Amino acid sequence: MQDLFSINGTDPNTTLPTGIGTRLGRLINNLTDVENGELNVAKDGLLDQLTSLDDSIKRQQTLFDNQQEDLIAQFVALESAISELQTTSSFLSSQLSNLGKIGDN
Repeated sequence: MQDLFSINGTDPNTTLPTGIGTRLGRLINNLTDVENGELNVAKDGLLDQLTSLDDSIKRQQTLFDNQQEDLIAQFVALESAISELQTTSSFLSSQLSNLGKIGDN
């Protein structure tokens, strides 16, 4: 029973201590190791995902900005075309009105 909790208990196949404290210590070390610990690996994976999502958002924002610029340019071109058509309409109305005055004389 003492070997179960003792740091001095050993595995018969190795010379490594096998007490619960030792096992718990190894588990904590495996989780918290700065280089290869499971928590660090998980953190690095999450940071990679965050970076990837951030890059994706930036690319999508660039696409949206370019599309917005294109739509604004199209809108300006349509406004210009409407203005030209209104000018032409006014000119033609004036000319037709003048034709009516010529016919009255």
